[in-house]
Amino acid sequence: MWSHRFLWTGLSSGAAVAAFALAGLWLTLFVLSGSKDPTSGLAGIVLFALPGLIVYSACWYMVIFRHRNYSLYRTMMLVIATFCTVSAVVAAFMIMGGFYVAITTLLAAAQPWSSASLIAVAPLAYTALTAFGAIILIIPYMIVATPMALFHRWLLLTIFGSANSATPSTGPGIPIIPPR
Repeated sequence: MWSHRFLWTGLSSGAAVAAFALAGLWLTLFVLSGSKDPTSGLAGIVLFALPGLIVYSACWYMVIFRHRNYSLYRTMMLVIATFCTVSAVVAAFMIMGGFYVAITTLLAAAQPWSSASLIAVAPLAYTALTAFGAIILIIPYMIVATPMALFHRWLLLTIFGSANSATPSTGPGIPIIPPR
């Protein structure tokens, strides 16, 4: 089960699962917001979750494949690790954006010393916005991402065998995939 084929299937299908989860998260927030514009309002915050398309597969490798354990506990840890990692990536970008805003404001100002405090305040403000966005997204994310991760687990275990088996599953209707 823990072959190179399983690894590459898990990573590539993980990107697809993350895309479906992101679309589901956007749809959930779009419906909840009641807005007619799909890019504004609450649904627009999902754009900040785009790093999750890459992060989910990386977290799947770190949490599931490296430990050779696809248990339910590990799957739930995958969901949490993905949320925390995406939040950290977004926070890092937002902090860099805060420094960029502060530095460009200082360079464009006629009296730069009057806005020098912006260098300390802007990154903190962007970090606070990121934390606020994470708080808004945590419940909808868990509602959407948990079933998607469980579906991903079910799909891979159905194709490659059970979590406790080192050999592929040979049940009826399940393709036999030889180990390497």
